Amino acid sequence: MPQTTPTAIPRASGVRLVMGAVLLLIGAGASGMLVASHLGGIGLPGCGAVGGCADASKSVLGSVPLVGLPTASVGLAYFVAVLIGYLGARGAPGASARWIARVGALASIGFLVGSVVLKVLCWYCIVSHAANLL
Repeated sequence: MPQTTPTAIPRASGVRLVMGAVLLLIGAGASGMLVASHLGGIGLPGCGAVGGCADASKSVLGSVPLVGLPTASVGLAYFVAVLIGYLGARGAPGASARWIARVGALASIGFLVGSVVLKVLCWYCIVSHAANLL
């Protein structure tokens, strides 16, 4: 019986590699702004003391249970780690990286659904999750 070798994912072309990196940077930027807002108390453009961003940060979705860190800090760490891995692999992720991306996509879908259910629509959250899904 002949052995089969797993097919390798081809490296991303220049445009595709850049687009993936740009989307990861957008996600990291949106998450970073939220982290800065939570930790530094800065006001974000488009988010006031009341409204979607403030409601989201005060909701069950806004902080990591038992730790108390803003959920956006996990998002920021995720985007930076994935960006480093993506660029290091030149857009050709290995099997574990693809599973990390799948889990990240499921998390984004869960957070988006949770935001709609709780009626806490934060534009920075939406941008980070949309960039992750794209």
